[in-house]
Amino acid sequence: MTCGVEFFFKNQTLLLLPQKAILWKEQKTLILADVHLGKTAHFRKAGIAIPPQLAAKDLEVLSNLIDEHQPETLIFLGDLFHSDKNSDWHEFALWRKKYAKRSMILIKGNHDIIEEENFLNLDIAVEEEMLLEP
Repeated sequence: MTCGVEFFFKNQTLLLLPQKAILWKEQKTLILADVHLGKTAHFRKAGIAIPPQLAAKDLEVLSNLIDEHQPETLIFLGDLFHSDKNSDWHEFALWRKKYAKRSMILIKGNHDIIEEENFLNLDIAVEEEMLLEP
C-alpha cells in the first residue's frame, strides 16, 4: 500500500503520493507530473551508461499506482516522454495496451516533442492546457 497525505480542497479529497502523483478520489483520476519515460534509452544513446532495467522500473511504478488506486483517468502534467521516440517507446505502447480501458490525457510539457499523432495512436489525448474543477 502506498503511503500518502490526504489533502482536502473545495470538498474534494486529494491523496498526495510520493511518486509525484495525486489521486483525485472523487474524480477517480490519477494526476502525474514529469514522468520522463524514454530517458534511459535517450541517455544510453548519448553514451551515458544507464542500466536498461530503469525503463521497466518507470512503467512498473505507473502500473503499481494504477493497480492500487484503480483510477478511471490518468492525466500526465507534461514531460510524459523525455525526448524523441526511441527504443523505450515500444515498451510504453505495450504498457498502454495493458491499460486500454483507462482514459489518458497528456498536457504537453517542454520535453513532449514527439509528434502528437503518436500519442493519439495510443489513445492518449493531447492538450496544451486543461482546467478541471470539482
